[in-house]
Amino acid sequence: MPRAPLIVLCLVALSLPALAHHVIVFAYREGNRVRVESKFSGGDRVHEGKVTVTNASGEKVNEGVTDASGDYAFDAPGPGALKIEVYAGEGHQGEWKLAAVNAPEPEPTTTAAASTPSGGASFSRADLQRMIEDAVEVKVAPLRRMLITLSERDTDWRNILGGLGWIAGVLGIIAYYKARRNPTP
Repeated sequence: MPRAPLIVLCLVALSLPALAHHVIVFAYREGNRVRVESKFSGGDRVHEGKVTVTNASGEKVNEGVTDASGDYAFDAPGPGALKIEVYAGEGHQGEWKLAAVNAPEPEPTTTAAASTPSGGASFSRADLQRMIEDAVEVKVAPLRRMLITLSERDTDWRNILGGLGWIAGVLGIIAYYKARRNPTP
């Protein structure tokens, strides 16, 4: 049996990128904190992965380690853009670029007392904004988890071509053995 096809098949298989342990990182702002979630493409969580956070100018602003569920949280260093990298060892890493947010509008320096019904409470604009953001965050958290799950699907052109290549290869091997069994006269 010729060994050339087998050698070529082995070389092609060994040259494919190892996507089995690709690290998927997702980060989002939650009030004044940034939450980072990380897992491998296979679904396993990144345990004790090293997290490095840099700002838009490349300065390191935070670093830490993910917990057992692959999560990490830290106080946001400000409204600027952040690059969050998670290193899971042995060359496995992923990153997420968190966009800058608009800075909150400053409170007016002169405020008139808000008229409230008797027994009612008055809130500053910043307090009211924080309460609304917290309430929205509770409602949006399940949607964020769904987006994370959807972003983990690695169906891209490389996977499609790889699948077609496997199908063509298997069909080629079948055709080869059929041709060997039934030689044409």
